[in-house]
Amino acid sequence: MTYDSGSGKSIAEDETKLADPKLFMEAMMSEMRRVMKIEMEQVHERIDQMENRREEQKQNGRNLRRRERVPAREEEEERYGSGFDEEEDRDSIVNNRRPGGRFGGARNREDNNLSGIKMKIPSFQGRSDPEAYLEWEKKMEFVFDCHNYSETKKVKLAVIEFSEYAVTWWDQLVINRRRNRERPIDTWEEMKVVMRKRFIPSYYYRELYKKLQGLRQGSRSVEDYYKEMEIAMIRANVEEDREATMARFLLGLNREIHDKVEMQHYVELEDMVHMAIKVEQQLKRGSGTRAGHNSSSTSWKSSHAKPLDKSQTPKPEPKSVTTSHVPQGKTEASTSRNRDIKCFRCQGRGHIASQCPNKQVMVLQANGEIVTDCEDSDTDDMPPLEDVFEEEYLAPDALTLVARRALSLQAKGVDEIQRENIFHTRCYVKDKVCSVIIDGGSCTNVASTIMVEKLGLPMAKHPRPYKLQWLNDSGEIRVNKQVLVAFRIGKYEDEVMCDVVPMQAGHLLLGRPWQFDRQVKHDGFTNKYSFVLNQRLITLVPLTPQQVYEDQVRLQKESDQKKESEQKKKSENQRGAEKNEREKENQSLALERKSERTQKNFYAKVSEIKRAMFSNQPMIVLLYKEALLNTNELDLALPSSIVSLLQEYEDVFPEETPHGLPPIRGIEHQIDFVPGATIPNRPAYRSNPEETKELQRQVSELLEKGHVRESMSPCAVPVLLVPKKDGTWRMCVDCRAINNITVKYRHPIPRLDDMLDELHGSCIFSKIDLKSGYHQIRIKEGDEWKTAFKTKYGLYEWLVMPFGLTNAPSTFMRLMNHVLRTFIGRFVVVYFDDILIYSKNLDDHVVHVKSVLDVLRKERLFANLKKCTFYTDKLVFLGFVVSAQGIQVDEEKVRAIQDWPSPTSVGNVRSFHGLASFYRRFVKDFSSLAAPLTEVIKKNVGFRWGEEQEKAFQLIKEKLTNAPLLSLPNFSKTFEIECDASGVGIGAVLMQEGRPIAYFSEKLSGAALNYPTYDKELYALVRALETWQHYLWPKEFVIHTDHESLKHLKGQHKLNKRHARWVCLTLHT
Repeated sequence: MTYDSGSGKSIAEDETKLADPKLFMEAMMSEMRRVMKIEMEQVHERIDQMENRREEQKQNGRNLRRRERVPAREEEEERYGSGFDEEEDRDSIVNNRRPGGRFGGARNREDNNLSGIKMKIPSFQGRSDPEAYLEWEKKMEFVFDCHNYSETKKVKLAVIEFSEYAVTWWDQLVINRRRNRERPIDTWEEMKVVMRKRFIPSYYYRELYKKLQGLRQGSRSVEDYYKEMEIAMIRANVEEDREATMARFLLGLNREIHDKVEMQHYVELEDMVHMAIKVEQQLKRGSGTRAGHNSSSTSWKSSHAKPLDKSQTPKPEPKSVTTSHVPQGKTEASTSRNRDIKCFRCQGRGHIASQCPNKQVMVLQANGEIVTDCEDSDTDDMPPLEDVFEEEYLAPDALTLVARRALSLQAKGVDEIQRENIFHTRCYVKDKVCSVIIDGGSCTNVASTIMVEKLGLPMAKHPRPYKLQWLNDSGEIRVNKQVLVAFRIGKYEDEVMCDVVPMQAGHLLLGRPWQFDRQVKHDGFTNKYSFVLNQRLITLVPLTPQQVYEDQVRLQKESDQKKESEQKKKSENQRGAEKNEREKENQSLALERKSERTQKNFYAKVSEIKRAMFSNQPMIVLLYKEALLNTNELDLALPSSIVSLLQEYEDVFPEETPHGLPPIRGIEHQIDFVPGATIPNRPAYRSNPEETKELQRQVSELLEKGHVRESMSPCAVPVLLVPKKDGTWRMCVDCRAINNITVKYRHPIPRLDDMLDELHGSCIFSKIDLKSGYHQIRIKEGDEWKTAFKTKYGLYEWLVMPFGLTNAPSTFMRLMNHVLRTFIGRFVVVYFDDILIYSKNLDDHVVHVKSVLDVLRKERLFANLKKCTFYTDKLVFLGFVVSAQGIQVDEEKVRAIQDWPSPTSVGNVRSFHGLASFYRRFVKDFSSLAAPLTEVIKKNVGFRWGEEQEKAFQLIKEKLTNAPLLSLPNFSKTFEIECDASGVGIGAVLMQEGRPIAYFSEKLSGAALNYPTYDKELYALVRALETWQHYLWPKEFVIHTDHESLKHLKGQHKLNKRHARWVCLTLHT
């Protein structure tokens, strides 16, 4: 390294410092060249446009008058194109500038006409919906294809139409790129890359591929099925061979359409689609006009069918006719080779189809429709087989070929083979063929565990678990799961609630509940079940013994496979001889327990209880305590009408809130930020491993329920755990940063005093407590990103209203007032998630409770049965004990006050004073009694606890312990006021018929302490009138006072300003 002798610095360092300006100058020159190039390209393009116009004028032979109109045309183009053509697409300009550009401009004259058309730029709200984003992107591409915009202008035009979350997201993106000194996004392609990364999740294309692989027609039409497949392929960018696409389309078609379409060869996919649509239309027409009657057919008959003419009535043919139709040359002495020939028309042997004696043959398909091959007459002229207006459905099966001579159904053989069979058939469950048994001896509907597990049907807890011992040989079975099975037999579709049981006899068993609900009739001779549904007589036809045998073999294979897989898992789990010995010990213990259960017990039998009841002897009944607590958590003392009502609405009281989002009710929680406010992004709080695990568990539950989702929001706040009374934890979101920038909405919250005043005259009460009330309200669509919260494992946003948001109480109260608005003030009071129903008699109360439960069921609002109270004359509501006699303090709160130790800090005094003040209406002269405590909690006084404070503390505890019963106000009777004053405070009591309704007190301060006695007594009266004027106005009331001079208040001639003001107030009261 070389050093300068004068400064001692290295020459290399000086050269490095000089190199930076050089690079800077080169960058400036490069930028100037780029700008000049763009400007020159614009100038050249303008020149080309002018030359194109002149060339067009020469070619069309315009005269002088038309040339004078050119400015008007330019003005028109400027008027329509000024908003779009100020900047030309620089990329297009560079591409179009080539030799012969003058002629190139002439070639694009038609395209340039589109630039004069105003086109609306589609808006984008920034929703996390890939389909919506891709549709918006495609529309933007269409607009850009019609105008030669520059890349920068494309970006600006797209951003202009951003709204809602998209505006915030883009603004934050620009700020972050500027902060990180990244190059701004100035091309449409770059913008698409960034937006696709944000609004199209990484799993989107994987989900599309999965959807495409499992796509089936199902209940859709062929056209809708093809459109959905085509859209999915386009979205997923699937490029495959034409034959592969045709195979994919054919595989997803319904069986009846697939079998017909597959029989032909196709060159193009469109030909196959058109053929499938045509087949579908034929099947629809055939299902409405054709009739058939067979063990696997579907008969569609009109009740207004015309009678047949004699010429059309099929005449029964004698058996000898069968041989009379055999063509000449075919005799019984045919060779064995001819006898082995099989007819594809009637499945008989000895002849071919063209020589078949059965001229009328019907092919019955899986969906129950009939394809008739008749040589003598057209299908539409075929008469009905039976004179019955019904539909018969049988199991889905392959094509069944039925040969009929003169349309005479020989049912005798079919009926005889059903003599010793129970009813078996087949059905579709989730487009899979399953076996069905109808058994009138089963008291429940049953679904096989194999079917439920394979089809992935969602199970729920059984409301009344029980045990079974008769379905298989595995011993006693505990039934504690239910599943709702949607099945289809032909065109008969139904849903049935089934108990999940490991059953091998079939996949689905329809027992007495299904027969009772459908009012099913059984024909013991034909073994058919019939019932009326939607004004149609539906008949279910059994399988043949051969088909039943095939199903049983298939079910046995499924059962064996399941057992083998279970044995493999069991063998894999076994590790070493010690584990085997442990399992043997467990098995022996299980046998011992089972033998103990089978021993004789001392439980009373039903017959013994009946005998004891009719013997008129006194009985002693020993009940198991847990049995009483397991009666759906209902009080046994409830009237039968209330119990039956609650059982009818048991869906309103689920054990757990159903998964998924609550319905859209028109009232969702909306979050509006203060314009210009900075969006918060707070770090996650630190937590120990146990808290982290608990947080993640609760977040996983919320994700499973669908209450939260993963987020990419720029807004984020932390969460923390708060302990609950039962020892568990509640996850709370620290929303303070969001609340600080949220516009507050002032929806009124009801006053507790006003609600209690409505209860006068009621003697029966019920209280309904909603379960997780806030989570039963949705966040307004588009505001979800504003609720994002952060944990160690990711960022999530709420889809339902969480706890802690500033406007959440207003939103919840607004929903409850909206839902119960017709009942509030009549027999309902609502305070957030607490609904109090009050009535004057039992009959009215049943009607009132039913009305409220109807609304809750309709609005899908769920309650917590454990916290609800029904049909009682006394209950705790918002800290008060409400009864027909009046209101009292809550015993639990009083017990907390009694056990409160002497305070040792200002905070302790403030807590006690706050709790005691809640019940101040029960304590006479509360303010005067609490004056020493009030002095302690004053600002800048400090904690001082002396004898005076201790005396006041104990006195207030004693007063609240012996608090009186306050009556409820009766507005039809006269109110009375008794007021008084002392040296430190004033007090009053509101009464009716000598019973207190409420107490009022106030501590004197400032100048009021120096009032004379007359003024203090008058001031007490004035404050009492101000406090209770809503009770006293406009009827007459009585005032009691121990100050005699107040009687002459209105007769005084000279009043000072204070007295005049108070007298004026009393006169207005």
